[in-house]
Amino acid sequence: GKLQELIALFKAKGGTNDSKILIQITYLLYLRFISNFGDNIINNAKVPGYKIYSFYRKIRWDRFSKETPDTQYNLYNDYVLMFIRQNIFKYNNIKEYRHAFENLINTPEMLAKAVKLIDEAYDSAKACGWDNIKANGEIYDYLLDECVSSNKGAYERTPRHIANFMCALTKPTVHDRIIDPTCGIGYILTSAVNYIIKDGSIPEHITQDDDGLDTIVDIQNAIENNDYVRSAIGGLLNGYDSSEENVFFCAINMLFHGIESPRIEKM
Repeated sequence: GKLQELIALFKAKGGTNDSKILIQITYLLYLRFISNFGDNIINNAKVPGYKIYSFYRKIRWDRFSKETPDTQYNLYNDYVLMFIRQNIFKYNNIKEYRHAFENLINTPEMLAKAVKLIDEAYDSAKACGWDNIKANGEIYDYLLDECVSSNKGAYERTPRHIANFMCALTKPTVHDRIIDPTCGIGYILTSAVNYIIKDGSIPEHITQDDDGLDTIVDIQNAIENNDYVRSAIGGLLNGYDSSEENVFFCAINMLFHGIESPRIEKM
């Protein structure tokens, strides 16, 4: 419900291209994600005495999201967009991706509403017992379904339940090199990631998803507490696509599923 409201908010402000709307939403989700996960300057800004420019602390999501609309809007335009444009592709091969970023957020009230809806969506995810990685992955999968996969055949994708079933049949391991030469928006790769993480987890952390397949309850904890799994997955998964936009969405999808340095490239 909240994510549908979020999409509708951008459409009401003149967003007619669903993929451009998703790029805009992705920037906000990315800021929230890195404020809570991984070794990065925004997440590290919460550490007392950590020497950084003051604006890094100001745009941490837990502070940024609670600012007044006017302050939030000024921070967004002065610092958030600059930071994300410089850093969103820092650790992968799509740093030169030149998507046409159209800033649809043109009032403090619109930004405050978008931030509020994102927080409410994550609150709903937490109520389901999802951790940060699980919530990010599920939320982004839903947005991809709504904004990208619905583009009247412009994007080919393997349905998630089929991708999950393929992984259940092939049983990928942390030792296997996994390559998707036509990765699209990444459903097969993210299914492989989830399968590998699940395969290395204790039975108490495993439950069943809506398709009746095993899934991990606490993905973030599983990744953070297994350096070998984290590094091996990051080094052995590769995706390729001829579309720069697909590469962008796939790389972000991988990131939100726990792969900090996704190897997704344009062919």
